[in-house]
Amino acid sequence: MTATCACGQASITVNALPKMLGVCHCTNCKRRTGSAFGISAYFEKSSVVSQEGSTEKYAFWHEAQSHKQERHFCSKCGTTLFWF
Repeated sequence: MTATCACGQASITVNALPKMLGVCHCTNCKRRTGSAFGISAYFEKSSVVSQEGSTEKYAFWHEAQSHKQERHFCSKCGTTLFWF
């Protein structure tokens, strides 16, 4: 499975099914998507087989998950592709 940004410049490919799927309406997900909710698929890091294109990242303390989260987004169009 491959996730690609809106402009097609960046992508990430995994070789396994997601460990979890989620729809969230917390403030953080609303801000990330600019919508009323965010939809996410969660994979093990070991299932990532390739990352193509240029991404930028920003990090912040995620209160709900009590850890630092690092979000990677396309450096051209701004689409969030993945986070740790």
